Amino acid sequence: MAETDGSGGTGKIGIKDIALAKQKEYLKLDGEYQLMLAGDQPKLDSADRELSGMENKIKAEEAAFTQYLNNGFLTRIEALNNLLKNNPPLQFRYYLIVFILMLVELMPVIAKTMLPSGSYDEKVMLREEMEVDIAHNNIRKEQQLKEIYNQMAFDNDKESITTFFSLTKDDRNEKMKAFSKKWKDENHQTFDGLWEKMKKEILTKQEN
Repeated sequence: MAETDGSGGTGKIGIKDIALAKQKEYLKLDGEYQLMLAGDQPKLDSADRELSGMENKIKAEEAAFTQYLNNGFLTRIEALNNLLKNNPPLQFRYYLIVFILMLVELMPVIAKTMLPSGSYDEKVMLREEMEVDIAHNNIRKEQQLKEIYNQMAFDNDKESITTFFSLTKDDRNEKMKAFSKKWKDENHQTFDGLWEKMKKEILTKQEN
């Protein structure tokens, strides 16, 4: 177009040989371009669709992440795990730091286990043993006192029961004689009936 209107090229106005040659070359290149575009356009459209799908997926994940975004402990742990999954050097440094921190925490226990005990530890151990012995002695004495109390209570109760039966023995005999005399005088009650009545009125029931 610059060759035709004289604003460029040879400066001659009108469609001359050079303008026609340039137009011919342009039409050839444009035809090749259109042919290439027609062949590559489906690929470009497919790539555009894939890019659009990726962008939509990224936006959806960003929106979901924004809803749960906080600085809580679980969120930090999850973010750290995601970083460690595909980063071996970071994994090595992370586990090294964890090991060092655990070693620092366990250092007093390890040192106390490996080093010999001092006078303070010895005193504490002896005092604990003394307190354990005193506790055992107190429990043993308390048990002995309870056993003595139970035995004395048994002996006194036994003596009281023996006295009770001794004191009521004659009265029981008199009551049985009275039942027997009444049975003889009335002469209409069976012996089994007399026994049932005496058993109910005189005999002692067993303790449960």
